[in-house]
Amino acid sequence: MEFKVGDVVHLSPASIGTTGPQSIGISALTKSGDIHKVTTRLITSMFEGGNKNFEVEGNAYLQFKSNQQTKRLQDRSLQDTEAGESFFTMQVQMKKKVIPTKGSSSSNSGVVLLSVVGGCLTLAVAFVILKKMEK
Repeated sequence: MEFKVGDVVHLSPASIGTTGPQSIGISALTKSGDIHKVTTRLITSMFEGGNKNFEVEGNAYLQFKSNQQTKRLQDRSLQDTEAGESFFTMQVQMKKKVIPTKGSSSSNSGVVLLSVVGGCLTLAVAFVILKKMEK
């Protein structure tokens, strides 16, 4: 698997070694059954010059599982079709996350605080009035 910007390879987070998938230091491989998942950090050199796009290219290794109820496609078993290596490419575009400013959230928290204090004060006054009426 390679992370590319144009024709330049910036990162190769995983590869197939002699004993199976292997990762580099900033990548992690996890396995669930027959599925391998690659998780990696992105490196800053991929985004130099304001670049926001990159491509992920690699090979997917496919296999069909057999079971007693084999699905048929036009009277041909899917297991009769050879599975194997398949090239893939994926284009990734990074977008900046918009974070709300502190000014708008602080005005909301002020309204909430004022409402809570007003509610508590109203309950206290009502409690005092009820106690005086009982006497």
